[in-house]
Amino acid sequence: MKKLLLMLATSLCATAGMAQWSNDPSENNRITAVGQGIYSWTFDVNKDGNTFVHFNSPEGGTTKTRLQILDQGGNKMLGEEGMVVSDKQTRSWTAVNNYLMTDDDGNALIAVSDCRNSPDDAQRLSYTIYKVSPSGEMLWGEDGLDLEKGLSHDTEACITMVQRTDGNYVICWMNEYGSQSQCIKVECISKDKEFLWEETLILKDDNSTINWPYLVEAKNSQVILVYARGSNQDIMARKIDFDGGSVWAEDLKVYQGGFPSIPLHLMVRVIPDNKGGAFVGWRDDRFFTNYETAYVSHITSDGRLGFTAGVDGQATGYNEYLRQFSPEMYYSESEDCLYTIWRVTTGTQDWQGLKMQKIAMSGELLWSPEGEDLLPLTQTALGYNSISGAPEEGFSAFYMTLDSYAEVTGYATRIDANGSYAWSTDFQTITEPKGATKGSMKTSRLIDDNHWIVMWTDARQLPEEEKSNDKIYAQRINHD
Repeated sequence: MKKLLLMLATSLCATAGMAQWSNDPSENNRITAVGQGIYSWTFDVNKDGNTFVHFNSPEGGTTKTRLQILDQGGNKMLGEEGMVVSDKQTRSWTAVNNYLMTDDDGNALIAVSDCRNSPDDAQRLSYTIYKVSPSGEMLWGEDGLDLEKGLSHDTEACITMVQRTDGNYVICWMNEYGSQSQCIKVECISKDKEFLWEETLILKDDNSTINWPYLVEAKNSQVILVYARGSNQDIMARKIDFDGGSVWAEDLKVYQGGFPSIPLHLMVRVIPDNKGGAFVGWRDDRFFTNYETAYVSHITSDGRLGFTAGVDGQATGYNEYLRQFSPEMYYSESEDCLYTIWRVTTGTQDWQGLKMQKIAMSGELLWSPEGEDLLPLTQTALGYNSISGAPEEGFSAFYMTLDSYAEVTGYATRIDANGSYAWSTDFQTITEPKGATKGSMKTSRLIDDNHWIVMWTDARQLPEEEKSNDKIYAQRINHD
């Protein structure tokens, strides 16, 4: 297979000799240090092309939250091991409790869940928000912002953050409510670390649980909160105004609920439509056939369901003989359409593939009713599929395979507006060596209409190691 071209942008040519990005897929950029344990990690790329990588590192009987920053050339800016953001005592596993986002000024906001507010005889959790500049300066101080103002809780998770068009931040998370239920809390924070609402906005109900929040920016200093309500887990949406009030007369029911007993954050996806609304994607088996179907729905800016399928959601493809898993979504502003990809399997999952669909704003399926093959059914296991934008029209897609020889490989492709492959080869290899254990592949948005950053965990054995351990690796992939 032809080597994937990963050349640096022209503006970086002067420092090309020092750059870490490689044009060889067998020479990926190692982000974390040799011997440094990692878990619960994420990354984001700011407006200037700097990459912030946030990860937890178990050390000395506690867990340290670390940050690494890469410049545009892929060079580490915070030393080999990265910078310690927080080393407060926490629980041993916080996989859905940490978060990182970059803002319009190029800074990063990092949410850390730990036990700093807990009584000594308990392990109760609270959130702290740190703001870090592209050079690693702690803009909100070494202690950050205590989001919960001294309180702590047995249950909290799924924090999400967005920056409004007025520059302020809205932060939302799931919390305990009573002894058997859950609620959602929302705060608005200024760029200067001030709480802007007199009271915390709390979505709660004495008769049903409210949980699994998703937050997207919705123009005009407003945001849309998508959440689950009740034992049936109805998917609901609320547009929140600048002052915490509801923009719509009532919350919108997106889907009437009915999911398998899998945490909802593994099945539901939410993205903005860049016009004040949002798209929601999920999978369910509403007819109890043991064959799930992937669905998408459009929430309009004025609080309606934009697709003609209404509260049932629009199926991305129709095939009663294949199991369909949650769709990943990308909205193309230039084409005013929704692109989706999703994994499909036979009933026993012996055969797996990837499907893709192009959907009009009415909900009309613009490609085959079954969806087009992005990757035809194969006996190779697939995972970590994601979708991102592409220059002009179409989209990019990324995924990993696990073949019968236990070799894991990552791939990338570009699809044009007609559903055809846009590169000279259908898929490009982006990870090596094949034999290493890999997982958790994550993808950036398209950066400067030029390239993507892809990261994953990788347990390849290095010469200086007595035994292998998971490390974070990255690759830059140009649009060509």
